[in-house]
Amino acid sequence: MNLERLKKLLTYFEGKRNIPYRCSKGKLTCGIGWNIDANGYPANVKDNNNWTDAEINMAFLSSIYTSMTDARKYIGGACFSMIGSIRQEVLIMMVFQLGLTSLQGFVKFKKAMLENRFDDASAEMLDSQWHKDTPERCKEMAYAIKHNEYSKELLSKI
Repeated sequence: MNLERLKKLLTYFEGKRNIPYRCSKGKLTCGIGWNIDANGYPANVKDNNNWTDAEINMAFLSSIYTSMTDARKYIGGACFSMIGSIRQEVLIMMVFQLGLTSLQGFVKFKKAMLENRFDDASAEMLDSQWHKDTPERCKEMAYAIKHNEYSKELLSKI
């Protein structure tokens, strides 16, 4: 897994804001995808209405590491280790955006991943509410699962 690339991809998809806002799902959010409604304010944030870049980075790294742990939990350590860094990153990004509880609803996707049927796993991603909610993001992640690489178009944007 390439942590720097993962951070760039998540920042591209999530955006970065120092001031709290309501995301498309109505959740109070700040930084790089930090869901205040679900997680509260990070302890290191001094002014809840204006986060510094250092505070954002600390919360962001905390979210990434939690997402890494949850992605491994979701698919199992052995499978996670075998699928390669691109697919690991996609699972981490899915957990980052959706949360482990929502990702656990992707039962057919998980089965396809465990059986190395990446075309089917990709198709399951595209046949989801997630795809309807965030079509560009989902399409890029499905491409990466299927081809074990990111599209040249996506890489040119980060």
